[in-house]
Amino acid sequence: QAEEDVYCDRMRRLGATWWKNGKRVDLLRRELNGLKDSDEYIRVGWPAGGGVWVLHTIFEEATKKGVGLIHNAYNMEERCKVIEQIGGIFYADPKDCPCLDLS
Repeated sequence: QAEEDVYCDRMRRLGATWWKNGKRVDLLRRELNGLKDSDEYIRVGWPAGGGVWVLHTIFEEATKKGVGLIHNAYNMEERCKVIEQIGGIFYADPKDCPCLDLS
């Protein structure tokens, strides 16, 4: 269990969502219908020097900003640079970011 908890923590740091059993309906809806314009959209980047870059918006705004570029990043440093360029916020201490579940 400890190994799985560490793995899940790493996934959450990249923006994965923890789905409790009651949230399965929401997950299924997203899988079948895709994201709605008003759905929350979070992408993160973890620079080698520490901290975290976070883009936190809604899906409609994310598409206007050109977030597809994030997925084209060659490595994490490039991902961070793209997040910065499209309006992301840098948190020197990742625990200061209210939209990340780092507990």
